[in-house]
Amino acid sequence: MLISLKQLNQRLFNTPLIDYPYGLAHGKMGLIIYLYHLWSYTNDTNYKDRAEHLLEDLLEHDLSIDSDLSVEEGLCGIALGLDYLIRQKFVAGDANKLLGEIDDLLFKQIAFSKIESTYFPPQLVHILYYIHNRLEIQTNDEERFPFEGMGIKLVDILANLIDASFFKESYTFSIYHYHVPVLM
Repeated sequence: MLISLKQLNQRLFNTPLIDYPYGLAHGKMGLIIYLYHLWSYTNDTNYKDRAEHLLEDLLEHDLSIDSDLSVEEGLCGIALGLDYLIRQKFVAGDANKLLGEIDDLLFKQIAFSKIESTYFPPQLVHILYYIHNRLEIQTNDEERFPFEGMGIKLVDILANLIDASFFKESYTFSIYHYHVPVLM
């Protein structure tokens, strides 16, 4: 059964999102980005209002220091989504101020615990991508230093974890199974 974009959007508006996951790939953050883009294409303020409501709900209720840090389902994905919304001027704010707590949690995970025992190498590559994104917007050496340190540590961890099979190319592109482009 094929459904139209209008029907899909109607289902999204009618679905209770209380128990919806918060992640970028399969959750509220991805939906928020989708709704902001719908608003920019259609100028329908219902989409913007829904996106703002979901974003406010996500930031106030769904996140905790015990949350997963992965990009796909966790805090790093939320942070990438927020950074994207700021860069696209859908929302106003200073990414460094908004993402500081997530950066601190990630720093503690990398520096003081065995992050490699919590996350698989592809997830670590995605976290490295997050660190790279955060490093790009830092304006001075003092701000860059922690991100450079996290990046170096994560590259060292990955070097010890991955073997030649990690670089095997898939017949079709998949962010989950073809890691080389993300790593590069």
